[in-house]
Parts: sequence; structure tokens; C-alpha cells
Amino acid sequence: MVKEAGIFIFLAANAWRDWRKKEVILPSVILMILWGLWEMRGQETWWQQFLAGTGTGMILAALSLAAKGAVGMGDALLVAALGLFMKTEAFFGMLSLGMFLAGIYSALLMTIKRKAGNTEIPFVPFLLAAYAGGLYL
Repeated sequence: MVKEAGIFIFLAANAWRDWRKKEVILPSVILMILWGLWEMRGQETWWQQFLAGTGTGMILAALSLAAKGAVGMGDALLVAALGLFMKTEAFFGMLSLGMFLAGIYSALLMTIKRKAGNTEIPFVPFLLAAYAGGLYL
């Protein structure tokens, strides 16, 4: 329960920062990566969890570089940190739900508020909602 509360607080703080300033709190992401690596020690399938989380984060980082920042580098590092804590299925479920929620929000912005398709939106609040939904279920 302590781990889940820590992850929730981490996501909540970064969601607030992402919503307000379109950035994540880098020291907290680094601390979460270190904590995640510590949590993984001694697990039999640590390498699967490590590859799923950091691999996905690195793919997002590569997309960030290729798209010249359209995908935030902070979001990529945050996703990599989350992947260190969660089982692979739960991680991809949370990531998929977060992307789905962000897509719905984007569609609403484009149709109701007539925003352009290149309008930046924060991603971490949607990850927080997806993580909280996963905890509730």
C-alpha cells in the first residue's frame, strides 16, 4: 500500500506541474527511477518488467527527438519510471487507458473549443486518472 500511495503522490505532483507548466518535476522522476530499480531487486522476472517499462519510455524518448518535442521527454522518462513499478500487463493497461483519455480530451478540445490539432496537452494527468482507475478496480 505504501508503494501505491507513493506512486499516486508522484503522479499527482507531476500531473499538477504538467497541467500548469507543461513540464514534469525531473528530480522526482529520477528518485522514482532509483526507487523502482530498488523495488525490482530480487524479483524473478525483473528483466521483463525492466524491458517493458524502460523500453516503452525509450521508444517515447526516441519519438520525442524525432518529432522535435511533440512528445515530451519528461513524459517519456516518467513512463519509464512507472514501468519499473508495475507488472507488464498493468503497465500497458494504464498506459493505454491514459492515451485513450488524452485522445478523448483532445477530440473534445478540437470539436468544442475549436483548438488546432497541434495544440499541446499535458499527458501526466491522464496517466494519473488511469492509475487511479486501476487502483480502484
